Amino acid sequence: MKVALYLRVASADQNDNNVLLWQETRLREWAREQEHEVVAVFQDMAPGNTLDRPGLQALLSEINQNRFEAVAVHGFSRLVRETALALSLSETLENSGVKVFSSGESGDVLSGYTMVFDSLRKDYYQCRHSRTLRHK
Repeated sequence: MKVALYLRVASADQNDNNVLLWQETRLREWAREQEHEVVAVFQDMAPGNTLDRPGLQALLSEINQNRFEAVAVHGFSRLVRETALALSLSETLENSGVKVFSSGESGDVLSGYTMVFDSLRKDYYQCRHSRTLRHK
C-alpha cells in the first residue's frame, strides 16, 4: 500500500531533540514492517488545534490526486487535537477513501473511531442546527 507520512510537533522548541526526525524514522520502520511504500512526507511545526497548517493542507490537496491510499502518523493527536476538527478531518479522509494508520495502534485508526466519530458528528450537527434555528 502506498502511504504518506505526516509528522507534527506543536512548535520549533519541541523539535529541539529532533522529534520530527524521530517520528519519521519510526514511521518508516513501521511502513517497512507492514510492507507499505512511503511515497510522500508532510510535516508541520504548529499546534494541533487548527487545520490551517501548511503540511496538513499539502497532504489534503494531494488526497484527490490518488498518490497514496493511507496516511501514517505517530498517534492520532499528530493530526489534530480538537474534537470538532477531528470530526471534520476524519470525514474528509473517510470520504476520499484514505485510511489513517498510527504506528502505536493496529489497523485503520479511523475505522476504530468510526462509531465515536459518527455519534460526535451527529451531536455536533444537531447542536449547530439548533443554534441556527434559535438565531432566526
